[in-house]
Amino acid sequence: MAAFSDSQLKSASPDPSPVGGFRAGLLLLCMATGIATIIAVVIAYEPALQGEFLFDDQGSITSNPSIRDLWRMDQILAPPPRGGTTVDGRPVLNLTFALNYAIGAESTFSYHLLNIVIHLVNTLLIICLMTCALSWIQPDLSREYRWLIGWIAGLLWAIHPLPVAAVAYISQRAESLSAMFLLLAMVLFSISILRSQLIQILQVAPILFLGSLTKETMVGAPLILMLYDRAFYATSWQELRKRRSLVHLANWLVVGIGIAIGQVLGGRGSSAGFDGKLSSLDYFGLQSINVPNYFWKTIWPTGLAVDYGIQQPYDPLVSTGLSIAALIVFLASCFWYWQNPKSGFLPLAILVWMAPSSSFIPIQTQTGGEHRFYLPAAGVICSIILLLIEWATRQSKSTDHKISSTRWLIIIGIVSILLMIPITRQYSSQFATSGQLLASLAENRPSNWRAVTTRSRQLAAAGQCPEAIALCERAEHLSGNRYEAALAKGACFELCQKGSEAVAQYRQAVQLRPLEMAGYYGLGRSLKILEDRVGAVSQLTRALEIQPLAIVFCERGDIFLEAGRMAEAKADFLSAVSLDPFCHRALSNLAGLTLEAGDMQTARALFERAIACDPKDVQSHYWLAAILATNGERARALYHAKVAASLSSNPLCHELLQRLTNEEVRPQAD
Repeated sequence: MAAFSDSQLKSASPDPSPVGGFRAGLLLLCMATGIATIIAVVIAYEPALQGEFLFDDQGSITSNPSIRDLWRMDQILAPPPRGGTTVDGRPVLNLTFALNYAIGAESTFSYHLLNIVIHLVNTLLIICLMTCALSWIQPDLSREYRWLIGWIAGLLWAIHPLPVAAVAYISQRAESLSAMFLLLAMVLFSISILRSQLIQILQVAPILFLGSLTKETMVGAPLILMLYDRAFYATSWQELRKRRSLVHLANWLVVGIGIAIGQVLGGRGSSAGFDGKLSSLDYFGLQSINVPNYFWKTIWPTGLAVDYGIQQPYDPLVSTGLSIAALIVFLASCFWYWQNPKSGFLPLAILVWMAPSSSFIPIQTQTGGEHRFYLPAAGVICSIILLLIEWATRQSKSTDHKISSTRWLIIIGIVSILLMIPITRQYSSQFATSGQLLASLAENRPSNWRAVTTRSRQLAAAGQCPEAIALCERAEHLSGNRYEAALAKGACFELCQKGSEAVAQYRQAVQLRPLEMAGYYGLGRSLKILEDRVGAVSQLTRALEIQPLAIVFCERGDIFLEAGRMAEAKADFLSAVSLDPFCHRALSNLAGLTLEAGDMQTARALFERAIACDPKDVQSHYWLAAILATNGERARALYHAKVAASLSSNPLCHELLQRLTNEEVRPQAD
């Protein structure tokens, strides 16, 4: 490829005169395709617009007190770490949730709407980047044709089922938002390519900084921008270093600073890193199976699963073979890029983007999930389309034949889009409720014990204990994991108040893995159902010796409270709060003990903290209303009494509300 001067770069874009067929102006075409894109995406994702909060959404939104006051930027941008929730170490993501909370509190519509808007923005950015790439790779095509091909690529990705997990699942906004910052940085980099390095830095670096405060996968963004620069603008690495070394240095610097800030704010806690049960070697072995699966599902999107679980069974021999194949693919991508940077850019960029979460660094709480392939799926689709365009061009013997081939590819693309929309709509409807999603997940990933356990617990809680046990036994048969099956069946029996059956299952779990905390914790809860307090305390104490968790301290504290051992109960609740400052259960019980001791002011503060952590804490609302009424703050007391009565059918809540209402106090929001 010959070197380009600045003046050549300015004139390098192909002649805009149409090669054939299109009479409409480019602006009109852009508007028409833009409207079509919005309509298609809304149709595909409409079932998820009213979807409920799912799984990680609880920790990121409903139980996240840092997002409840938009004016408290200190809390929003520096939320205390809470053990690896989706927003830990990600202040920009937390800020977007705070904006949604300010608009609609816990109404999910605004959250889903913003996710879809981000997805639409990403689609537009991909169309722009694809159109720009075609101007270099296929300069003979008219601007209208290049835009149409870019639109086909962008819309195929936008309504593809694979990205659904990052759009319909609110907490996975981290994936789509970080992708938006990378794509926006690439577009701004292209726009400012002929400007000074200072202008480029001011346009691109802040976007990358925001992205690095959204998700850690942005660590690869500076390298992707360097590869992009070399592929489409710089004629050599020497020219890149000469013309834009400061730009790329600034990119690396701001991303490094952003990720460091995220780590200072708590990072991903125990959810990622090398100090968990999953080793780097095992994790890489799993990724050698998962990543090819992502690629295949981009081409043939069936049996999709939002979560692959924590402990995926895999054949080490198959994994070793695939690991070697993955290394060969990586080396081949590097060689391809070295030989032809333009056509080799996308394959290498996909691997760079996926490396932080799908290589050697274990994500302890999730070994795989198709949301990780949100942006790479766009790269795969664009690569396939570019290869088809290249093939059609080489087969064409004349300009007319080339135009005809391009038209046929566009028609095939539009037909594919029309066929894909109902498939994506059906899949996005599964994200409307956790029950639907778990049923699908348990069906497509029976080895995912997290999904099986959660779904079986839902069935047991609904009184369908035989169905719940049958689901656990089916998963046990398919996976051979007796330990997880015992835990899952124990939880089901526990929810059905079948203490003896639950105890038997948890004892089996303890025998299978005596050094795991979960079996002892479940055994303690089950013995509590059987009113064996001594045995329950003994098992919970053993669980705490293995792994001290706030929820286990709360469970043991409740038993002490029931037994009248107030000092020990208070000590356990204090331990729970020290481990998790947002544990509303511990705060509420601690407030109750403090109130019983006669310290009304401290109790009031603790109840208020508990409500901040969980606005649906009935006990805290009730007792706070009683305290406020005693202090003469009857308007606020009435407000909390109304909340308590609206959340619970407990006669005490309604009696308090009736008493305060009869005093004719004007209601006033807290």
